[in-house]
Amino acid sequence: MTVNINPNDFIEEVTFDPRLVRFELVERQQRAKALGYAGALTEPDLYQKTFFQTVLPWNWEDWEHPVPSG
Repeated sequence: MTVNINPNDFIEEVTFDPRLVRFELVERQQRAKALGYAGALTEPDLYQKTFFQTVLPWNWEDWEHPVPSG
């Protein structure tokens, strides 16, 4: 049995793996369009690089040579 399915009828959006190098992402997007995909190709926003800065409230010398409490 053969079932003819048009993916454009039920796929609304495609997002590729965000770890792809830019040229790999572009290649895959172009290939999807060449195969007839007509939906949205969104930029991946998973795994966005977030940098946190944590200010430590103590002197590092105290950390390396802790003073016993008590």
